[in-house]
Amino acid sequence: MEPLTNRQISALVALIKETADTIDSHFTDSSLLSLNSLDSHALDAAISIPPLNDAVHILEGACAQLCATLARPSHTVLNRATQFFEPICLHVVITFKIPDILQERPLGMHIKEIGEKADVDHQKLGQIMRLLATKHIFREVATDRFANNRLSIQLVSTNPLAGHLSLYNEIIKAAMMTVEVLRNSNQKKIEQSPWNRMTGFERSMFEYFEEETLENERLGALFALGVRGWNDAVQAAAVLSVFPWGQYPPGTIVNDVGGGIGTMAMELIKAFPNLLLKLQDRPKRIHQAETEVWPELLPSAIAEKRIEFKAIDFFVDSPIAGCDVYYVSINRSLSMCFLM
Repeated sequence: MEPLTNRQISALVALIKETADTIDSHFTDSSLLSLNSLDSHALDAAISIPPLNDAVHILEGACAQLCATLARPSHTVLNRATQFFEPICLHVVITFKIPDILQERPLGMHIKEIGEKADVDHQKLGQIMRLLATKHIFREVATDRFANNRLSIQLVSTNPLAGHLSLYNEIIKAAMMTVEVLRNSNQKKIEQSPWNRMTGFERSMFEYFEEETLENERLGALFALGVRGWNDAVQAAAVLSVFPWGQYPPGTIVNDVGGGIGTMAMELIKAFPNLLLKLQDRPKRIHQAETEVWPELLPSAIAEKRIEFKAIDFFVDSPIAGCDVYYVSINRSLSMCFLM
């Protein structure tokens, strides 16, 4: 038996304080905002420096380890098992656009009125919102009165992150098939994943999005737009500063292979006038990018011929030849439950 010592607890507490101080010192010239605030912060959209990212990750891990160490094991395991309620509750408030509704009343709205505006049972919705409020998403400013806060405002329908999170409902459905898939030791292919078992579709998820049905097209378009929210959350734009794009000569051709609707390609074009971009992905994503997304968000790139759109089947075709740089981004977060 390995006994727990006070020194181990003290070390975790000291680590938590040290990393919290590191994070706090980063905001010396720009104070952190309260969770109750609805204001945007100057650093919200900025790329965090590596020491700050490291400090946040260490803080998260140390806090979790401290709680797991001091609480009863059964308490901790039960908490882990019931965490699936949180993404389900997030799916509810995103679907019924609750954060959008609460923007009408920054100081709070009664749950009955919220339910009327959302056309949903207000008592059940109140339980869902109260659970999220205990996780610091929304505020219950008075009994049965809720308001947005710094976290829930991220879920408004105009934020691509909300679209990305709404797909997690499909991930949860697929994840429930994991045990059945693992029972068959021959499940080696992507086409034999929990997601395939859930949908009954025998090919990849991306081919599913290409199928000619309204629901499949909706999910595919939502996935593509949601990547913008994912990229912002994980600070994917850090690649703009860690790779020497600016050192390449004018006319350098960069091929964003598997770039979806071209979220990263847009950032490269805006930041580096020396680059010309090629965007390649599956046909419907390229059509969405060329006819909807880029004409709305960056029409100048099309007019100046700085972007070329070309569909590709990754298992059949080769990327456009003759490019100077081939950029491939791998999104690992969705692959486990969808494509495992």
